[in-house]
Formats: sequence, structure tokens, C-alpha cells
Amino acid sequence: MSFLLDVRNLRTRIRGEHATHTVVDGVSLQLRPGETLGLVGESGSGKSLTALSLTGLLPKPDVFVDGGAMIFQDQDLRALSPNQFAKLRGDRISMIFQDPMTALNPVHRIGDQIAEVLTVHGRARKPAQQKQRVIELLNSVGIPQPESRFDSYPHELSGGQRQRVMIAMALACEPALLIADEPTTALDVTVQAQILHLIKCLQREHNTALLFITHDLALVSQISDRIAVMYAGQIVETAASSTLFAEPRHPYTRALLASTPSAANGHKQRLPAIPGTVAKPEQYGEYCRFRNRCQHANEHCRTEAVVMDESDSAHPVRCLRWRELAQELAHVD
Repeated sequence: MSFLLDVRNLRTRIRGEHATHTVVDGVSLQLRPGETLGLVGESGSGKSLTALSLTGLLPKPDVFVDGGAMIFQDQDLRALSPNQFAKLRGDRISMIFQDPMTALNPVHRIGDQIAEVLTVHGRARKPAQQKQRVIELLNSVGIPQPESRFDSYPHELSGGQRQRVMIAMALACEPALLIADEPTTALDVTVQAQILHLIKCLQREHNTALLFITHDLALVSQISDRIAVMYAGQIVETAASSTLFAEPRHPYTRALLASTPSAANGHKQRLPAIPGTVAKPEQYGEYCRFRNRCQHANEHCRTEAVVMDESDSAHPVRCLRWRELAQELAHVD
């Protein structure tokens, strides 16, 4: 099966006051129809900028794609004009944003906002058709009394309902690719589980590919077929979800998993923390970007360029010492 989305060596840059910095550096991602890829990492790692690059929503000219290829349904997204991208966005590629309260227009009724998507992409031209389709969408995402909610404003809905409206809007044209940027961050655990279940059900119904962006490893394990771990603008490891949790290779992935609460940790055991913070773009350089926070780093990590080791195509990793560390771990076990 060919890839629906094939991103190769994507590079996105930001113009600063004194210099231009690369913030998404050589990112490669592939998605097949109906597949879910989780993209995880700390805040500041470049996850959202990767999503905005794919949807053509970067705040140009200060932030711009400067290299690589983004092939969607055999079409190079970088070759599209702004008008061509606008026709594609919301139709074949849709995005669920992190905060529905700021993503939804507070002065327009939710029914009108969803109907606008249908109008722009020519899916329902007559007002009666639009309203019927919007009511169907609201019902499909579990909004109670969708006929009356059509005329509601965003502030009249709960956080979970607003997020459901965002999902309805994103799925209005039955896109081939759905990008969800931390869609459950501000929701409580119960509503979070409902939203995840809803996304998965709608995804199966339409065979939609899903790029699910989050910093929550427990969450991504529930929804993803494969997981890509991102750090300081680069993908450092990609693997099947079950493989990544059972056999993490990159020290950053191991540190993330070790710092995740679980029943096995016990109620009173202190969780290990990753020291320091994510490097800033001006500090990246060509060496391992995790070296100053990694307990396994040695002189080679500080003086040798590190590239993605793709000798195992199903589980590539960006680390000079991953084989050595895997052997040490096996010896300890």
C-alpha cells in the first residue's frame, strides 16, 4: 500500500531579530490510509510547527518551509499556490486545533461556522442542505439536541462540546488526512476518553489517516499504530506503538517512559525527571541535541554528527550509542 502522506527531510525556519533559525530540521513522516501516527515530545520540540507546515498555516513570511518534500496523495504540497492550498485544507486535509475556544469564532453561531466549511468546498450549496448536513455532523460527534445547538455560540457550550464541534468541522468534508494537535489537553479524563473514542470511531468509518500530536505518552499508546518521538526539531525514534513501549532505543524515549506515572511505579515512589530543558534553535548544532540532558552521553556525542540510523527500517533511531546501550540493558536484565 502506498503512502497517503510522505514527508521527507522537512525543514521549517523562523526569522528572528538577528538571525534565521531552523526549528523543524529534517523531519520525515509517512502515513497510510486509515493509519494513526502519534507524534510525541516535550513542548518546544516542533510538533505543532510540523503540523502547521503540512497544512500551509505557517505565519509567513517570518515562519516558512525551506526544504524537503511534502507529498500528499501523490501531490507535492510545496508546489501549491496559496489558493490551491486553501482548496485542499479543510477538504482533503483537516486539523483539530488544541484550544477550541480560540479556534472557534466567538461571535458566530457554531452551525454557521461548520456550514462555512461546506460552502467553501462546495459540499452543500443550498441553506437547507447545509443545515441538515451540519445537524448530521453534530449528531455524529455526540452533541445532544443538535437541532437546537445549531444556533448556539461557543461560550454556551462546555469544553468537551466545543471540542466535538471542532471535530465535526474538521470531518465535514470527510478528509483523507486528519491532524489532531493535542485535542484533549484542556479536558478532564472522562471527556478525554470520550473524545478519543469518538475520533477512532469516525476514523474507522471513513478510513481516515490520523496524525495525533501530544506530549502524553499514556494517551498516545491508546490511539496510535506507530509513534514518532520528536526532540529539538528532529525525529529521534519511530516504531510501532507496542515496540516503542517494549523496546525503546533512544535515551530520550527511555527517559520519557521512565517519567510517566504507572501503577508499577507505586504510590510513594518518586518519578525520575529529565534534567534541564529542550535546547533552543540557536543551540542545536550538528551534534546530538539531547547530549546535555542524557546520562549516557560521552565525548563522541559532543563531537560527532548524529544522523538517523535506518538499518532497521521499522525502528529507525537517531543515536550514536543505541546499540551499545541496548546490549548493556540486556546484560542487566
